[in-house]
Amino acid sequence: MSKNFLGSILLVFLLSSCLKERYHPDQWVKPDWEPELGLPVGTFYLNMRDVVLDYPEVESDSVDGFLRMTYRNDTLLRLSAEEYLRIPAQPIQSVGLNLGILQIDSLHFRRSIPIGELADRLDAQTSGLIQQAIQSGQSVPLPAIPPQSAGNFSTDTNPSLQSLEFSEGTLRLAVHNGLPMALDSLVMEVQTVNPAGGPAVTLGIFRLGGIASGAQSVSGFSLAGSTVYSSIKINLSKIQSNPQGISAIIPPSASLNFEFVADSLQVVRGVGKLPRQTFDTDTAIFEFTLQDTSLQLHQIRLQSGQLNIQAIHNLSLNGNIAVELPDLIGPGGQPTTMFIPITTCFPSSATQPLAGAWLYLDRDIVRPWNRFRYRVTGQIDSSQGLISIDSSQSIQIFCDFQQPEFEEVVGALGQRTIDLPKTRVGLDLSFFDRVDGSFFLANPSFSIESRNSVGVSSELFLDMQAKSTDGRVDSLAASPARQPIQHPSVPGQTAVTVLSYNRNNSRLPYLISLPPDTLSLSGHVNINPNPGPQTNFIRSDSRLEVGLTFDLPFELSLTNLGFTDTLEAPKDLFKDVLDARFNFQAMSTFPFQLDLKMIFLDSLGSPLHEEDITLIPPASVDAQGRVVSPTTGRSVLAIDRTEIDRVRSATHWVLGVRLNTSGQGTVPVRLYSDYFLRLKTGVELRTQF
Repeated sequence: MSKNFLGSILLVFLLSSCLKERYHPDQWVKPDWEPELGLPVGTFYLNMRDVVLDYPEVESDSVDGFLRMTYRNDTLLRLSAEEYLRIPAQPIQSVGLNLGILQIDSLHFRRSIPIGELADRLDAQTSGLIQQAIQSGQSVPLPAIPPQSAGNFSTDTNPSLQSLEFSEGTLRLAVHNGLPMALDSLVMEVQTVNPAGGPAVTLGIFRLGGIASGAQSVSGFSLAGSTVYSSIKINLSKIQSNPQGISAIIPPSASLNFEFVADSLQVVRGVGKLPRQTFDTDTAIFEFTLQDTSLQLHQIRLQSGQLNIQAIHNLSLNGNIAVELPDLIGPGGQPTTMFIPITTCFPSSATQPLAGAWLYLDRDIVRPWNRFRYRVTGQIDSSQGLISIDSSQSIQIFCDFQQPEFEEVVGALGQRTIDLPKTRVGLDLSFFDRVDGSFFLANPSFSIESRNSVGVSSELFLDMQAKSTDGRVDSLAASPARQPIQHPSVPGQTAVTVLSYNRNNSRLPYLISLPPDTLSLSGHVNINPNPGPQTNFIRSDSRLEVGLTFDLPFELSLTNLGFTDTLEAPKDLFKDVLDARFNFQAMSTFPFQLDLKMIFLDSLGSPLHEEDITLIPPASVDAQGRVVSPTTGRSVLAIDRTEIDRVRSATHWVLGVRLNTSGQGTVPVRLYSDYFLRLKTGVELRTQF
């Protein structure tokens, strides 16, 4: 009997249901009895220091030996940087770079009309006089040229164009009068003719007068909206000179010289030669796309990734495109410029590695977040031959980010909630399955420790639910329900926050004393819980790690905390016995009162007899709940002749132990590692011979 009975007491003290596996009969000490105990049955000695050594979850304070049970979980929550922010590959964005109005070099057309050729176009009389003077080689009176038309004259062919339509330009004419006579009036219509056929098209009319011999006259008109072919035609609709009353030699080499210069030309379309030049410049905005639209990123230091730019066109041109990225600062501190070659009618591309670069997304005045600027400029090389030109043509620029990984981000990471994974707290409280009554831990606590290297303001909402085997449920009900989590003020630092929950700010003692069958934690973290503008930062190695530590000091009160065990009755123990007395002698420094109840059952489980006995009163404690001195107790369980027959016929014994602290279980006491219990049991039997 004593082994099971004392094992039951030990079970309660150790707060475990595994004592039968840990304590065996060979651990019982040799009886050391006083004569009045009668026949010695056994001695049991319990030292709490031995218990501490055997139960690693129970800790002993190194100073005074105060006992507590602890539980730690350092991975209650672990949020990595990518759970705060993920930068996806940015979709392809495009901008059209128009070829636009292109400038070409000046065009030159020339025509020299010898005086003999000119004379052949004049009326017969004037022509004859001029031809005679030329043939004589003598100084003769110069004939007058009455007003008349001299017909059409074609200029030389310019190889720099086939046909070009201009949006801007000026055609300038310089007429040098190499004739010996002054020209009082010269009117000409300038035309251009398509070599492929068709009527001549008038470009403009020059009206000149008073051009002295050997002098030059200059005039011009606009070519805007005109198409010019490779040569032009001069229609001398009026030429006139008056008699001057002088005589001179008219040499055959005398001529009327025309030089046409088309300059300040801007081409709309056509076929011609183009010189090297820069064309249309466009400043575009790249819209950074994020799944969470509340994120407002200002600056990103990139760990890896690449920026791809592709140019697609159908131009018969060679050259290059410069993409200036003033908001993408390379590792050397300089803005990025990418060059893309232009190859006749073929697409081309360029790639920029992003490792170590800073991308500034806050430089656009209109909206200083999630966008960066880029400036595209095209440059074409001089064409070797005639090429087709169309100012409406464009080069399509496609830009996208691939596999961007950030090293550091500054911005506003938005307001959102991250749920904590539901966690079952691994306290081993299974011993409560075998006890009844109630207990109350006076000062249980647990702490949440966060290590936060994410520069984001946040708060923790934590809820703990306890459920007993009989279906009772209680909640932590922490006050306040939300607790701030500290965050670093500069990148690279780690802020540590310790949040404590105890009897002063929660219902934790009631949860533990329920007692719980399951204890579970849940909750969430609110990111940027306060409204208004936010400035956050995060690095690729930033973490929010939350750990939990339970501290269950053995400071408790007990009210009829009991353990009941049933064992098979020893055979023939009371054979020929008339009556019996069980004597108990105890010495204890435990601040508990121990009461024993024994019930004797028949084979059907019906009670035959029961006895109640107080084994030992609680030891006295001081104001701090520490036992002052040991207490002793002597108890007797007597079975007389009227009861012995029923006890003898019992097949099973039920042993129940009840523990109470002082004040009917209302006074909290503390357990220390030097507490002990020494219990001696003896039996006096009176037999019949």
